[in-house]
Amino acid sequence: MMRVLGQQIATPHSGLRRLDVRRDMSAIAELISDAFAAELDAQGRRSLRELRSLARLGPLLYLLVPASGELGSFFRGFVWEDEGRIVGNVTLHEVAMGRRLWMISNVAVAQSHRGRGIARRLMEAAEARITELGGEWIVLQVRADNARARTLYEHMQYQPLYSETHLRCYPEARAPSLPLPQDASLNPLPYTPLTALHTLLQESQPEDVRWWQQRSAQRFRLSHDTGLALKIKQMLGWSHRRRWGVFRSSQLLGVLEVHVAPSTGHRIDILLQPDLRPAWTRPLLAYGLQQLQSFGPQITTAQLYDYQPLAIRSLQDFGFRVVRELITMRKSLTQS
Repeated sequence: MMRVLGQQIATPHSGLRRLDVRRDMSAIAELISDAFAAELDAQGRRSLRELRSLARLGPLLYLLVPASGELGSFFRGFVWEDEGRIVGNVTLHEVAMGRRLWMISNVAVAQSHRGRGIARRLMEAAEARITELGGEWIVLQVRADNARARTLYEHMQYQPLYSETHLRCYPEARAPSLPLPQDASLNPLPYTPLTALHTLLQESQPEDVRWWQQRSAQRFRLSHDTGLALKIKQMLGWSHRRRWGVFRSSQLLGVLEVHVAPSTGHRIDILLQPDLRPAWTRPLLAYGLQQLQSFGPQITTAQLYDYQPLAIRSLQDFGFRVVRELITMRKSLTQS
């Protein structure tokens, strides 16, 4: 506070303070837009639009959000101000209560304020807050090409778990026609039995990946469009999913899923047991891409992991290009 002619006038705050959802959303949205301008993909742009929509609620937020300005385990964090202007932000939310697992995201610093140690101070505040709330593990993601951020996290004792590669293919690329191997069969999968999927995930993913991706079953929805519903959606040009299972006898050894989205872009996903990958990866991906191409030209995307190098190379051979690589890192707050 400063005093002028006997009156107290508030001076703009500088430094660290807790994030207040009721008044900070608009400034945080602009900060993220500035800090990650060259990095935002479709999902990131959608999240940014959601932040801006939340900010437009204005005074209603004071009715919807507690006086603390935090949204419980959903949205907490800190901001860094420079004379009242928000130039840094970190958000955190609880991922798994029973496992005391938290995730840090949006570690953003305005381009004009980088190199001043603000990101580290925000991270230290986030770790202290998570410890205060009983958290034992922190997980975050960083772009593989963001050397400055990776160095910071490594110095703060974060360890890499795995990397995920995001690929994109434009309509002019064509997948070859490849025969499917004969040692197993490919059949439509109208639903994915949870027990069989859990076994497949356990056998196809490294232990560190399973530690974090216990919810990977969400990648393959419990049901997909079949029968009359599928025909209606195809006729109307609506988005829909199709899924196939790779079986040996009755054992589920792999899953191929395509998300047909004529207006927004297709997606393809694959999961195979390690012993099937050498023979099945390329022909299975080619089969899925041919199914997608039958719905007309459209951008197709995929998200694959470092334990799927043959799938990544195969898609690149089919005309996909890597648009970004993310590294997932973790840190234990209980180990000395």
